[in-house]
Amino acid sequence: MEFKETFGEMEDFKSVVEFQSDISHRFREDFNSLISLYESLSDIYLSTVKKLQDRIDSQERDTKNEITFLLMARIFNHSLSAFTLLERGMLIDGAAVIRHVLETQWLLEYFYENPDKIDSWMEGKQIKPSEVRRNLKLDEERSFLYGEYCKMTHNNIEAARYYSGSQGDSDCIIFGGYYNPLYIEQLLNELIIYITTTLFIVNYAYQEELQDLKAVNRKLNSMLKVIIRRLAEISHMEEA
Repeated sequence: MEFKETFGEMEDFKSVVEFQSDISHRFREDFNSLISLYESLSDIYLSTVKKLQDRIDSQERDTKNEITFLLMARIFNHSLSAFTLLERGMLIDGAAVIRHVLETQWLLEYFYENPDKIDSWMEGKQIKPSEVRRNLKLDEERSFLYGEYCKMTHNNIEAARYYSGSQGDSDCIIFGGYYNPLYIEQLLNELIIYITTTLFIVNYAYQEELQDLKAVNRKLNSMLKVIIRRLAEISHMEEA
């Protein structure tokens, strides 16, 4: 792509903030139902955390509880950060944080499968994301998704489409946010999927201790079906 010297009407920091406010307004208008779904999912997530907190408070030290609570907090904070970035049109930055959500989810899954690794990690030993991925033996789909996030968030020319667009008859590099509904919807849907699958992983790990989480799983299944169906539609739109 050849870029002409067109960079949008960003004269100063204030104009960038105003531009992002416009993006946020459009985001709220265009994705109202998806935002409601994200908010409902966040409520379920925090409710699950509360159940785990009650369990932690009533027991002696348990590394499974501690690691779950610690990483669920990190995942939630990452998801909130990603949502805020997407709302303001910061697509690459939002995708980078969504990748952190995915990596933290996999680390939690890794610890459930390898509980003997928790104590050393809690004491400061580093576990590289690549080690986690190798240990989990990710399937082709998950490996592909991770690769796509790397392409998007690393300094690759392929990532330029997430901060470039058209203005009149010119291609332009955009400073301060980019409102591309298709990309935003795709990333927001994927974020919702990762929060949902995190809850599935946690609920499965605590299926014996917290029986009431089974009802939550049924609700999550319904949410997931809607999102996956929509992602398939978006994929066809991108190919067209």
